[in-house]
Amino acid sequence: MELTSKERATLRSVASTLSATSIVGVNGVTENLIEQVKMDFNSRELVKIKCLPNTGNNPKECMEIVAEKTKSTPVCTIGNFFVLYKVNNKKGFKHVLEF
Repeated sequence: MELTSKERATLRSVASTLSATSIVGVNGVTENLIEQVKMDFNSRELVKIKCLPNTGNNPKECMEIVAEKTKSTPVCTIGNFFVLYKVNNKKGFKHVLEF
């Protein structure tokens, strides 16, 4: 799913108030991290993840890997954080973006 610039801006503003739900540590993107992010997408559409500084992990590269493995859409990187978006099709779920 490709986001428009307006949708990306909306998601970015919502993400600025979120706290990180997962952390990319010294080991980089692991299967445990992928599973955690998948579980996070069960209860929300927008996930913010932190890359620990001084570990050699590039947030943009980590974002691409995690987005590919979770079938989500990369939104942006902000410093050591990156944000992913995935539409939740559960009935009665309040969506971040109303289409």
